[in-house]
Amino acid sequence: MKRTAFILVIILTATMFLAACRSADPTPAPPAASGAPAASGAPSGSAPAGNAPVTMRMTWWGSDNRHQRTEDAAELFMSQNPWITIEPEYSAWDAYWERLATQIAGNNLADIFQQDFQYIVQYEQNGIMYDLTPFIGPGMAFDSTYIDEGSIMGGAVNGKVYAISLGLNSQGVVWDPALFDKAGVAHPPERWTWPEYMDTARQLHAALGIYGEEHFTVNHYHGPNLWMRQHGFSLYNEEGTGLGYTDDTLLAQYWDMDRVLVSEGAVASAAIRDEIQSVENALIVTEEAAMYGSIGGSNQLAAIVTAAGRPLKLATLPHIPGEPSGQFLKPSQYFSVYAQTAIIDECIMWLDFVSNSREANDILGGERGVPISSDIRAYLEPNLDETQKEIYRYIGHVATFSHPIGVPEPSAHAELDVIIRGIRAEVISGRITSAEGAARYRSEAERVFAAQ
Repeated sequence: MKRTAFILVIILTATMFLAACRSADPTPAPPAASGAPAASGAPSGSAPAGNAPVTMRMTWWGSDNRHQRTEDAAELFMSQNPWITIEPEYSAWDAYWERLATQIAGNNLADIFQQDFQYIVQYEQNGIMYDLTPFIGPGMAFDSTYIDEGSIMGGAVNGKVYAISLGLNSQGVVWDPALFDKAGVAHPPERWTWPEYMDTARQLHAALGIYGEEHFTVNHYHGPNLWMRQHGFSLYNEEGTGLGYTDDTLLAQYWDMDRVLVSEGAVASAAIRDEIQSVENALIVTEEAAMYGSIGGSNQLAAIVTAAGRPLKLATLPHIPGEPSGQFLKPSQYFSVYAQTAIIDECIMWLDFVSNSREANDILGGERGVPISSDIRAYLEPNLDETQKEIYRYIGHVATFSHPIGVPEPSAHAELDVIIRGIRAEVISGRITSAEGAARYRSEAERVFAAQ
């Protein structure tokens, strides 16, 4: 998975160009609510029969499992609203952001697009997302009757809602019970330390001759940020103007753990990790690894289990005893609306549909995370399959020790993400030392922040 610096330049240039061309944030009046109960499956704000046909483009990233579920939900939505035609566009993670960069540059972004927490500030600053605030409230076009304020404001920047959370999740480690048992290795405890996690990867490798772990915890950015949070810091400061730590030995320590396990053969190399383009190709799916520590959110377990065709479990991220866990609950991802859409009413209808329709959530199945509507959660819970039960269990467990998510990543994050990925690869391959890598990252980060 290689996102090049060239693509990054396209993203940043295109978003700044769009912001400069746009005269003001759109401020339409919200459509009237239909009055239909949130659980009925009829979307709020439904237009009268005989409306002129419209085409609504929608794009997202994800696995084949997500693609199929989303397309099936779209078919149901179109059957209930026959004047609307949804045109889906989807891809894997890296290809998705490259496509968005191209569409933004061409002023041709889809009406509805999936969004991630780490990019929401950048997109808001560059005027790409529609302000959804006027449409949201109990009984309104986006009916928030069964949705708590925290879930709504999780998609807000500077008090305005630009994104609707598609579920709650938390990062974690996927593990294969059958491979653990075959290796005679103890199952992960409810909470485990970094040494316990590393020793488990070593034991699995020694017993099975495969990788104990595909990725080291949550990979290039999220792993170091977790490590910093556990030491009372974060990778970026709260103002989004610089790094959030001063001691470079912390980052070096984190990379040293990764580098050592790679050198021992217990964890896959950076080159192997970066060649994996989707969960269908993950090493835990092909049984070339017994753990998958790069899961960005617990909701991804559904796609990995579907791809693997066998039961898998979730373990918490490693922690430092007596220190903050660093782990948090987060919006799994969002749907946002393009600031220049001409069909805002229909877009709001879709957002309400995926959030509040029981029939839609029968299809979506919480694949993007534990639903934000309490009504939908209560409706789905009695009929959860084993994988969904594991996701719900995990979220409930993490909630007992998690910490606040913190502020979204700064607008410079996209560029810094490319930089830290490249440096990490050099460190764990042994081309440079971890101390050299940490010093280089600081130097590059200071250059990027100074240029803002």
